[in-house]
Amino acid sequence: HKLGFKAPGLLRKHFSTYGTVVHIYVSESVVRWKGPHGDEIHRRPCSFGFVQMHAAAPVRRLLVQGPEQVVKGVSVFLEKFERRCLQGQHVGEWQAEEEEEVLDLM
Repeated sequence: HKLGFKAPGLLRKHFSTYGTVVHIYVSESVVRWKGPHGDEIHRRPCSFGFVQMHAAAPVRRLLVQGPEQVVKGVSVFLEKFERRCLQGQHVGEWQAEEEEEVLDLM
């Protein structure tokens, strides 16, 4: 993605202006290929991640602004993370406490 390997720090700085950020996760893809010196591995950032905020209120403020935020000139699209129940599970078994919320970033 366009924020590169600095994405976690840039996202933390941006979203911290709305509230306390608990955790940032940005996925990476690993590319393996046969090189002249054997197997080689190359990591590159993907365009998917999560931002976990400490409280629900900052997440609601972000989502009310619309699905797009601009971080260092790059558009980041947001949506609230919704866990899905597995068959036989009840909502109360997995539901996070109200004070923590997670955003999907794409």
